[in-house]
Amino acid sequence: WAGATLHALGPELFAHGFALPNLGDVDVQTQAGAIATGTHGTGRGLRNLSSAVVGVHGIDAGGEPFSWTDDAALAAGRVSLGALGVVCAIDWQLVDAHRLHERTERTSVEQALDGLGERAATTRHVELFWYPARDRVDLKTLVPTEAACDPLPDRPWERIDESFRVLPSVREQRFVEMEYAVPERDGVDLFLALRA
Repeated sequence: WAGATLHALGPELFAHGFALPNLGDVDVQTQAGAIATGTHGTGRGLRNLSSAVVGVHGIDAGGEPFSWTDDAALAAGRVSLGALGVVCAIDWQLVDAHRLHERTERTSVEQALDGLGERAATTRHVELFWYPARDRVDLKTLVPTEAACDPLPDRPWERIDESFRVLPSVREQRFVEMEYAVPERDGVDLFLALRA
């Protein structure tokens, strides 16, 4: 159902051997909210959540039920913010359940950017979180693995777990963010200009 959170969906899918193909960096939003706002994840070549939707079912503005399963209707329904009606249920294109090895490194901006392009090309997921007040970066990489789930207690900032547990990040600190889509080739230069 569209009102269920992504956090609740992950364990349900896992119990049947499945997972969503990607998740955003938080999983507290509802499924309908995630597709209505274009929630995305990381990973070159991986799709955002909206593009993994293969069916949307709901009630239109006139009170009539609808079911969209063709590409044109789904394209209109994605990131619609409810303009086309109330979404009640969602059909997802799923992938097999899988584990990820997460490594997070707190480092300087310069060290994080050194080799970032190569890291993005050779790692399934790369995320970079910049903290302007400290001018430090958390650099998070996720790599698929067949290894058993392991909190790796002897290696802080590292763990192996199921994808639905590793993809979202815990946000305990209040923050304000903005998101922009820019060509990958311009990303570092734009970030450095904003930083300056």
